[in-house]
Amino acid sequence: MKYYKGKNNQVYAFEDDGSQDHLISDDLTPISTLEADLIRNPPKTISELKSIKKIDINTTFEKLMEPIINGIPSIERESWKKQETEARAYVADSAASTPLIDALAATRGVDKAELVSRIINKADLFATISGQLIGKRQALEDAVNALPESATPEDIAAISW
Repeated sequence: MKYYKGKNNQVYAFEDDGSQDHLISDDLTPISTLEADLIRNPPKTISELKSIKKIDINTTFEKLMEPIINGIPSIERESWKKQETEARAYVADSAASTPLIDALAATRGVDKAELVSRIINKADLFATISGQLIGKRQALEDAVNALPESATPEDIAAISW
């Protein structure tokens, strides 16, 4: 292909065999294949690369969190904080109101104290694992945000899980 650019920096391509030469107007400037590629696909700015890196960091974080929450309906996950709050309240005072735990224990046929213990153990484990992953995600995001506008694409690429 033969490449040309117009005054608006639009790239035009014509067959090498000359069969389309009659379509090449005088206002078009010949350019190389490399120049045509750069016009059509300009390099990303540092700001764009930083945004892409943040998306990549968040995508990786979500993939790493998935095994922890896999198979648990979102509506049930929304109850985790309430379960934990009631469980810790029950440990502090066995007379505390725990309507969610009471319903869970009764429906499952599980002893309330045993269920409270399971809830707290799972909450603590989740806090530890998710805390490590969240902390890593935030540290990587901080590293991206700390890069100056003079950073190179290589500087951005070096930030990884």
